[in-house]
Amino acid sequence: MYVLSSQEFWAHFFFDFRCRNCGGEVGYVSRPRNFFERRIVPLFLMKMVRCGDCYHRSFRPVNVKVRPRREPMTFDPLLAVSDLEQASSHKEPDKELSEAADRSRRIA
Repeated sequence: MYVLSSQEFWAHFFFDFRCRNCGGEVGYVSRPRNFFERRIVPLFLMKMVRCGDCYHRSFRPVNVKVRPRREPMTFDPLLAVSDLEQASSHKEPDKELSEAADRSRRIA
């Protein structure tokens, strides 16, 4: 109970992000999931935040500095196929050149 009465605790609560679950210091804005999070939480000047380490979601004051949401990864199948074709068309180096290089690298 003493922790809640200290001024340092409240100063950090309103300005710095710290995960209550794992203690991580990196937080991201989390998308609201339901009516309560969309409409009621902002009335109390709070927002949903997700920990960057353990993905624990919690409410935080709107003035807490957190990073913007991570963009979802996009997958382009045409780009993947073209990269695969390009890799398969790559030629092996000539053995004669590699043997000559091996002879020139001898130390003893």
